[in-house]
Amino acid sequence: MKICIRLLLPIILASFLSSCAAVEVDSDYDKRTDFDSYKTFAFYKSAIDKVKMSDIDKENILLAVEIELLEKGYTKSEHPDFLVGIFAAAEEIDVIFNSGWNQYQQGWSANPHYYNTPHVRTQKKDAIYVNLFDASKKRVFWQGYAYGDISKKTEKKEKHIENFVNKIIKDFPQRNIK
Repeated sequence: MKICIRLLLPIILASFLSSCAAVEVDSDYDKRTDFDSYKTFAFYKSAIDKVKMSDIDKENILLAVEIELLEKGYTKSEHPDFLVGIFAAAEEIDVIFNSGWNQYQQGWSANPHYYNTPHVRTQKKDAIYVNLFDASKKRVFWQGYAYGDISKKTEKKEKHIENFVNKIIKDFPQRNIK
């Protein structure tokens, strides 16, 4: 039994840690949108200037968005069809989990009542939103967001931001070149 626990514990721990590092992504769009009408983009400077975050992080997000949109066939322009706005925040979310840890014993508990008791822990998650606005109508037609953990360490932060943006823009339609 001890051997089984010793073998399973690292696997359980690894899966728990990898799930904590996951990036959750979602998007929404106006169902009336004709995505084929959009070919060019620019950044919505007045909206981006209001975002409260470091200029370096902002630039990393904008660069990642630009790369992703260019790869999807869109062109950056002075006279765009759509504008890109961003928003970033740290959000508190409640994580509900069942744990096999018993406060009265050391190690895993065999108490079935404890397993069925949900535990709630509040975690801070970083969120990045990408909003796309129709340039002529000045309305949002697509929004994507991701939340998870962005490292505070400079060497990892840029990769985490790229990963967030990549996953957000992945849901945005590829441009149909006719």
